[in-house]
Amino acid sequence: MSLESLLIKANRIITRLSAAVFPMNRTLMLIGVVLGICIRWLRNQRRKRSSALKGKTVVINGVQSGIGMYTAFELGARGATVVVVDCSDSCSSACANIIDSRNGRAFCFSCDTSDEKMIQDRLVTPLKRLLHEKQIGPVELIIDVNVRPPCDAQLSPPLHKLPIDSIRREFDVAAMGHFTVIKAFLSDMVESNRGCVAIVSSSAAVTGVANQVHFCANQFAAMGLTEALRVELREYGNIGVSVFWACVHLNMIDPIYHGESFLSQSSCPRLRLQQAARDIVNGICEGQGTIYIPRYLRYIPSLRLISSATVFHSICAALGLSGGHNLLSNLQD
Repeated sequence: MSLESLLIKANRIITRLSAAVFPMNRTLMLIGVVLGICIRWLRNQRRKRSSALKGKTVVINGVQSGIGMYTAFELGARGATVVVVDCSDSCSSACANIIDSRNGRAFCFSCDTSDEKMIQDRLVTPLKRLLHEKQIGPVELIIDVNVRPPCDAQLSPPLHKLPIDSIRREFDVAAMGHFTVIKAFLSDMVESNRGCVAIVSSSAAVTGVANQVHFCANQFAAMGLTEALRVELREYGNIGVSVFWACVHLNMIDPIYHGESFLSQSSCPRLRLQQAARDIVNGICEGQGTIYIPRYLRYIPSLRLISSATVFHSICAALGLSGGHNLLSNLQD
């Protein structure tokens, strides 16, 4: 139940009590007035969030994952012009078609985001043409989604057995992909001192995952990138350009792993992709710097400091943050 719903129910109870039982009780009347003001404020905030992106041009990269696609849907529902980017042409076009079918506005592009030249040729140049034709406005929001399985699309062997080519490929797709996508639009944002850079990572950014050393390193890199970029923009006086980072629990991506997955082995409840996407977009509209989905993830880094390594990793395994991947690796063997 939302805070607004609770306040509405409390306001109704207070109103009935003040009218029926205590008709002259000024305290209850005052509480009812305060609750009414809070309800109105919450409704105004919700209205502002829903219209904050209306008419703005948003580039979202990585719609092949569920969270990326639902985030694109949420952006389209809020009136943004959504530029959908993915390495798969079928995924980007399917996502854009769904947004259009829901009375939204979307453009789709397919390119390898680890290749800077391809980004310029297949994304930046066509967008400049659309901007010149006034079909879109300047890009004011970049969302780079990296909540996905490793680029191998399978669980990897331990680090000492992992080929260096797999490590290099993972870094090219994930870590370098962040830099190339952001750099393609950051200069214009800095020049206008307006915009937002957002990266969505997995919970592997706050805890290690067995058999996924190279993947976790890239998730940690995304967190470091947002922190450093936020400081850098502030140091150079570009306070109009904000940086946003979202950390999403991997348990949300249950379609990735089929059969007996670590979802059934963890004590963490499943989360709805629609709600997670809504929380991400709300966080961006509200100007938050960092959000964790679910919220308990924010306590994981602190837990690392106050507990032993054994206790910390046991808790992470119970929450499905790390240990469950060992089960999957054994099942594949």
